[in-house]
Amino acid sequence: MKNTFNWVVYVDAPLKKSAEGKIDKDLEELGHFIPCHTGPLLVSILSADALEHSIAGNIRCQCGEEVATFSGASDGSNLTYRLS
Repeated sequence: MKNTFNWVVYVDAPLKKSAEGKIDKDLEELGHFIPCHTGPLLVSILSADALEHSIAGNIRCQCGEEVATFSGASDGSNLTYRLS
């Protein structure tokens, strides 16, 4: 399933692509993220540090209910998720 990404902050395109791929993979494989409605999730990247080393954001169901928050490396290589 293709999730929807909303980048509120600026991050270089290669980092975006890498992070989106890793987050999509995690959402599909981990199985911890259970939205209340079927369909793609909305992933919002809400903050990044000035050197683009880290990002933070949340994952929401299509209805707007928060499923999880996350933070970690800007390229998605090391992300920590917290279920809501």
